Amino acid sequence: MTTSQNGWPVQDTKAKLWPHPEVGPILGGPVWVVMAAFLRRYQAEIETIGRSSGCYNRRRIAGSTKWSNHASATAVDLNWNLHPAGAQHTGYSARQITDLTALLAEFPVLRWGGPAFNDPMHYEIRPGVTRAQVKKLATTLLQKQLLTHGFALEVDGVRGAVTTAALLEFQRAQGLEADGVDGPKTWSALLTTSTVAA
Repeated sequence: MTTSQNGWPVQDTKAKLWPHPEVGPILGGPVWVVMAAFLRRYQAEIETIGRSSGCYNRRRIAGSTKWSNHASATAVDLNWNLHPAGAQHTGYSARQITDLTALLAEFPVLRWGGPAFNDPMHYEIRPGVTRAQVKKLATTLLQKQLLTHGFALEVDGVRGAVTTAALLEFQRAQGLEADGVDGPKTWSALLTTSTVAA
């Protein structure tokens, strides 16, 4: 299996990718959940995500034989017109850098390309992070959101029977396919409805 620089499988097609309104397709499942949550917070707390942003691009790293993390749809570039590569924090104010550092502390599976390799537009699943670590954070995000809808569950990052049952009940209440997958439609409903568990 061909992998990108961070160890995730290179995606030859968009079949396993889920859409995102600001950056286009992201690898479906827990990666999408984590990235989408980070992007919501980035847009609300750091700056508007503009048109010069994107995720999936099946290409190699410039000047290298390694596959880019964009090829596995596990990396996003945000506002490349404002934050070109070449220095750690190009285009960010001191306040934005402080806020972004604090935000990224809540997403430990992500790495910011600015401090890592002078590419401040770039955010990716950190090399060495396991699928289990991404899934745990994605499940934690789901559990926190289900709590806001009145479901009684423990926020522990474990996708057990209680979390699955709450998700299925929420999907049925919203008229969504009750498949236990918290994809884009389910997350849209989680974020925009006020339905409370019975």
